[in-house]
Amino acid sequence: MYFSKEADIRQNHSWTMRKVAKICFCTYLIALVYYLLFAQREYLAKGYNLVPFVEITRYVRYRASMGVRVVVENLGGNIIGFVPFGFLLPLMGAIFQKGLRVCLLIFIFSFCVEGMQLILQAGCFDVDDILLNTTGGIVGFILYLAVVYIRSKINASKKEETSR
Repeated sequence: MYFSKEADIRQNHSWTMRKVAKICFCTYLIALVYYLLFAQREYLAKGYNLVPFVEITRYVRYRASMGVRVVVENLGGNIIGFVPFGFLLPLMGAIFQKGLRVCLLIFIFSFCVEGMQLILQAGCFDVDDILLNTTGGIVGFILYLAVVYIRSKINASKKEETSR
């Protein structure tokens, strides 16, 4: 009886966590898409860049004339903006807990957003943004893995204490 009740509680908790993760992920995606496609910007480039690292190099090389703030907002913003994607996605279910799958989904989503920016003329299609966004998502996934690892260590030590 005890084990059955404990298993039910764990299963309920897992179901609740997935639901909360889905709500958070959907909210995050709506906010991200709004920001990337519709938010007003001081500087809005048009066109496209298909050569990897051209814009990243330009930002780093001309950081003094552009201003550190602009460089950090662009490069850091593209990375930080996708950290929640990589963190929240695996929380939604086991199907999203494989690193390669998460990386591919981040890449595809970023590619689609960049394409929409080009089509809607809400920015430019920049392969460097895709690279930075994917990097941010990978950082988020690594944070997710770190949290899972820490939780497993805490749970293992709690089980060890209760078995004494």
